[in-house]
Amino acid sequence: MDEFARSYFALAFENEFRKLKAMAFQDFFSDIMERRHPDDFIRVRPWGNQGDRKNDGYLRSSRQLFQVYAPNEIEESKTLKKISTDFNEALPHWEPYFDFWVFVHNCSDGLSPGILKLLLDLEEAQGNVRCTNWGLPELRGKVLELALSDLVALFGAAPSAEKNLRFEDIRNVLIGLSNSVPDLDEDLRPVPPQKMQFNDLSNDVRILLQTGSRAAHRVEQFFAEWPDPELGDRVAALFRTQYTEKRHAGAAPDAIFNELWEFARGGQARNSKEEFAVLALLAHLFELCDIFERPSENLAS
Repeated sequence: MDEFARSYFALAFENEFRKLKAMAFQDFFSDIMERRHPDDFIRVRPWGNQGDRKNDGYLRSSRQLFQVYAPNEIEESKTLKKISTDFNEALPHWEPYFDFWVFVHNCSDGLSPGILKLLLDLEEAQGNVRCTNWGLPELRGKVLELALSDLVALFGAAPSAEKNLRFEDIRNVLIGLSNSVPDLDEDLRPVPPQKMQFNDLSNDVRILLQTGSRAAHRVEQFFAEWPDPELGDRVAALFRTQYTEKRHAGAAPDAIFNELWEFARGGQARNSKEEFAVLALLAHLFELCDIFERPSENLAS
């Protein structure tokens, strides 16, 4: 698997991680673990009046018991109660079988100090059980250890970065984004080379944008040849609005890119050429500074 495909699948995983909640997130976790640890990880589901006995999955070889929690929003008080209840109620059923109790969560920004302290307190009180947590970094690591066939099964094929990208591939993605929005002031100065670093974008996002830039000129040509001469301006304004809203809401740079990517995809998986067309569009907008910030003149010089 090349560097571009790896970055693509890392981003695809993060989109699913941030989007899925409740049982859908638990199924996503189990799908990853079953593919990463075949014949070792055991998926556990509620069973009649027995429930799941506070066990959402078990990794036999390492004696790890998993409890998954993915609410719409992580609230410390509710999470503390959830951890205490799940851990203590798991012990009567599973204590002889596990040495590690793993709290799997969907908080992409890390857990609070209070939650960490509770995990350490439970571990110290129990003595013979390690209590830890898995979030985005740990699951991302599991995903990137998967074989290419498993990644394609989970997320679809990586974009096809063929040189003969067709206008039809771009049009299929852009038609749904052409609704009119208020015009915003445009900044047409060349993009400084420090822009990716200035915006603190990860290496994965940089690779995707750099790959998309190979066809960014095709997007510009597409807009120039489209019968409606204002389509490009409307699409640019639409994405500037999306970017500005997310930035003002305090989202991290990579999270903003993920959301813009998902927005351009229309919230659904595309075929490989359309996925590449999405990256070409985002690279085009990035190069024109319609999305993300331009470094100051001092940094650009």
